[in-house]
Amino acid sequence: MEQVKNDLLLEPSAYKETLGLDLEQIVSAENQFAYLSACGNIQEKLAFTDFDDTLYSRTPQLTEDRFAKNRGKAGNDLVEFKIGFTNFFEKYYNPELVVSELAQKTDIILTAGRERVQKGKMEYTGLDYLDDIIVKEHKYKPRAILDYCLKNKTCPKVIEFYDDKAFALTKHFQHLSKLMQNTIILKQVQLSKDTLNQVENIDEIIIQNGEPKS
Repeated sequence: MEQVKNDLLLEPSAYKETLGLDLEQIVSAENQFAYLSACGNIQEKLAFTDFDDTLYSRTPQLTEDRFAKNRGKAGNDLVEFKIGFTNFFEKYYNPELVVSELAQKTDIILTAGRERVQKGKMEYTGLDYLDDIIVKEHKYKPRAILDYCLKNKTCPKVIEFYDDKAFALTKHFQHLSKLMQNTIILKQVQLSKDTLNQVENIDEIIIQNGEPKS
């Protein structure tokens, strides 16, 4: 573990950018994971899965101009102040359209957005039986995984991350994998445009101890 620690200390600014960690936090997290590994508190695998366009397709919704022209905060405001939460969930979220292939592989839903909206989506699709983590933006997902593992005192050998924009966080997950000294598999999901509850394709990047595997 000593060599890993030295490598981490060489680039603390990079970890600040991707995981929001300062030098003290880097060393603390590294030491905690080393301790957990030494104690044998290791899970074989933990799978985190995005909700929007991963567990559930938004294609029908986004074909409507009012949603296509209002994304992010504007889209949330549209739902809350004009459409209404109940009307929105009842119209667009149906348990039959859940991508069950991915739901069955999921341990924790990790999604970005407004909490009231994301919680409602999970409730109306029947996925609220799964644990969930909601972050404000996509870029905070790797840090959320780090915090979850530290809080629950676990160091999974393998973390699977299913998301339609998984590869956008490759650098973030390289740092997380290096910190945890484990394997992280980024699974970039593309859903079918014709059969909404089916997966069209999944591309993978495997990161082992911070380095992508060829």
